[in-house]
Amino acid sequence: FTESMKSLAMWAEFEGAERMEGDRRHHILTTSCDGGWIWMIPLHDGRVSVGLVTAKEALPHGLNDRTRTEFFERALRESPDVWTYLQSGRRATDLRYGKDWSYRVERRCGPGWLLIGEASGFVDPLLSYGVNFATNSGVLAGIAIHNSLNDGRMEPHAMRFFQESGDKLYEDL
Repeated sequence: FTESMKSLAMWAEFEGAERMEGDRRHHILTTSCDGGWIWMIPLHDGRVSVGLVTAKEALPHGLNDRTRTEFFERALRESPDVWTYLQSGRRATDLRYGKDWSYRVERRCGPGWLLIGEASGFVDPLLSYGVNFATNSGVLAGIAIHNSLNDGRMEPHAMRFFQESGDKLYEDL
């Protein structure tokens, strides 16, 4: 768990919602919204999982079950990409939520191995800091691998570079 990453996800399942057409019927829809992003995941039983990921600071003060539900439903209605599919459906489950799921591993590498992207730390797969972390950890891995393969004696130095650079990259998020 990473204290500096203060996100909250809210989700529920909907039934009777429309789906994308044709070959896209089972595709996952993700879209950005004010203060975060929304997912729609078609489920095997015809329902759709719909979730909102946002910063805790975007939530209204005095949050309770009613205001949380209102916030969630307002975000869905204000997203034309999502509401197009949901307006014919209804929420079939209680609203659930989770917070502070980000993490990072202490050790990203060792002799002959590296962890990159979400294997070494999860921030958020869609917001810019998650994409930035995943992409840049891949670049750092490429540098470390190239130097290790070019001269095997460089592997310990390349791994230290990869570890320290990855730690700095994550801390700067």
